[in-house]
Amino acid sequence: MNNSKIVIVILSLCIFSCKKENKYDNPEKLCQIIKKIHDDDQKYRQLMIDPFFDILDSIKKSEGISKKEYSGFSEEKQLAYGRIARAITNKRELKFTKQQEDSLMQLQIVLDNKNTELLIDIIKKRGFPNLPDCKEEQFPAITLRHSQNQYWDEIRILIEKEFKLGNMNKGQFKIILNHINGREEFSITKEKFSNLELK
Repeated sequence: MNNSKIVIVILSLCIFSCKKENKYDNPEKLCQIIKKIHDDDQKYRQLMIDPFFDILDSIKKSEGISKKEYSGFSEEKQLAYGRIARAITNKRELKFTKQQEDSLMQLQIVLDNKNTELLIDIIKKRGFPNLPDCKEEQFPAITLRHSQNQYWDEIRILIEKEFKLGNMNKGQFKIILNHINGREEFSITKEKFSNLELK
């Protein structure tokens, strides 16, 4: 076999394996990709840890509210507790200067854009990634909630399709919808969601 034939065989194998890989058919590899996306999503955010959830948990504990009881609260009541926790959180002493936080956020946005583009590619090729057998953390909806507005139109089309196909649950759909609508009041998102369901 001469050199040109060897090159053709190698290129053919590369093209075939690349195409197969880009379909995200291997659940184990896809699980690793989603885990990496989640890790990257928190890479710089975790340095600027927002104590919101710790404060919310403290409020619930001080009032003797169990997790089960809290999960049974109406959405409006949960949001009311969230507003209290957010008000307290906003008074916290800052760990970084504003300039340092801005620099960290710029680094995070670079990762967010990469993650958003990768998730969009995954959704287009194999649907919204719900991986029940994946033991790793996977929160693709949260990653899309951190997307920049240049991706919102494309994300809107994708999530509406995926929700209608049953590949996303209501919670996943609503938190992304709320974000791509500019993080409006959640009651407005709920109304838009209800209108979408009726169509």
